[in-house]
Amino acid sequence: MLSNKLRRLFAKLNVDKDMKIQSISKRKLQTKKKPTVELPDNVWNLIFDYSSPFDVIKWRRVNKQFKRITDSRVKRTLYLDVLRMDITQILPKGVMGDGDFFRHPTCNLLGHHEYRSLLLVAHAQWTAKEAAKLLRAVQFFGKNAHTIMTPGWLQGEAKFNMSTYLSQSDGDLPQWNPTTQRIPLGPLFPKAREITFRCTVPQLRRMRRLAVYRVPATMIFSPEHLQVFRLAIIGGRSNAPATIKLRPFREWLDADQLGNKLCVQFC
Repeated sequence: MLSNKLRRLFAKLNVDKDMKIQSISKRKLQTKKKPTVELPDNVWNLIFDYSSPFDVIKWRRVNKQFKRITDSRVKRTLYLDVLRMDITQILPKGVMGDGDFFRHPTCNLLGHHEYRSLLLVAHAQWTAKEAAKLLRAVQFFGKNAHTIMTPGWLQGEAKFNMSTYLSQSDGDLPQWNPTTQRIPLGPLFPKAREITFRCTVPQLRRMRRLAVYRVPATMIFSPEHLQVFRLAIIGGRSNAPATIKLRPFREWLDADQLGNKLCVQFC
């Protein structure tokens, strides 16, 4: 009997001791905690204005405030321009940014953003990884764009993958991951009102082969919302052959349905 009482007494003493230790540790933690200061949205918007657009998209996953700010910035992007050129003419190798253009951290892709516009520049000698990341960026920023300018042969060279999008949302896919590129069901530019495909005279043969890649024009834009589709042939009419043979391209585009919305421009 005495031993049982002693055991209960020692057990009670140990419990009280543990509770005292826990309460002391909690008080120490509370004294160490400092109040966090939350910056308003306008301050973060100013910070994002001077940051790389690729970093801003990564920060979208930090918290709900960053996601809300980033989504509002993407929604106001009405102009999207895509180029492919020697990016060393803009930024030398090893330079991540100059305040106007910013380099993607893992590939040769540049970005320049303003209040309502975004310019994406891919390197002339790109890899499959860089092509996939470019398409992911175009998909993300182009869903709200009204005016799009892009190389006309980009759809074929980059080989859009439309077959296995399933029901995944943008938030489910890792950002800028080339192994998970999926084009959603529906147009790539659902709100596009004006689209310009740029190409040189030698690149016209690629325009004629767009149907080979099995990407219908309705996966690029919505004919109901589109107001102008422009094919800009760079080099001037004098350098072009007498007949440019655009019948395969017009069939792929369904030019009869577009009617007066389609125009061919030499520049």
